[in-house]
Amino acid sequence: EFLPVATNVTGIQLCELLPRMAAQADRFAFIRSLVGSAGAHDAFQCQSGFNKKDLNSTGGRPALGSVVSKLEGTPEDRTPLFVDLMQGRGLVRNSARPGFLGPSFQPFRPDLSDLFERQLEKGMQNELKRLGTDHQVS
Repeated sequence: EFLPVATNVTGIQLCELLPRMAAQADRFAFIRSLVGSAGAHDAFQCQSGFNKKDLNSTGGRPALGSVVSKLEGTPEDRTPLFVDLMQGRGLVRNSARPGFLGPSFQPFRPDLSDLFERQLEKGMQNELKRLGTDHQVS
């Protein structure tokens, strides 16, 4: 459907929809070995670097933010070292967890439910009705 285009780095091609990125490819680190082994749309593997199956034997793999909290935080810290803004969104499951590090390294999770329940302005509601069901916001 989309054609590859050459970049300014020999051997790397990007989608034709990314011409400015292709022109600056020498400034990026392309990770070619990244795979999603779970085949699901949850955030667990991105947060921890491990498949959900790895939870069973170790008490849980910690999310990256939990690890940084343990390594860089101090008992005197008065602000959260790790904030999880993904909760409250319909499609987000299995977000950041502290795993075997324990509850002391659990992320702070503010209540964001109202943020994702916003109402569109009257003019936008009418515009969406005019455009039809393909453009409806659920």
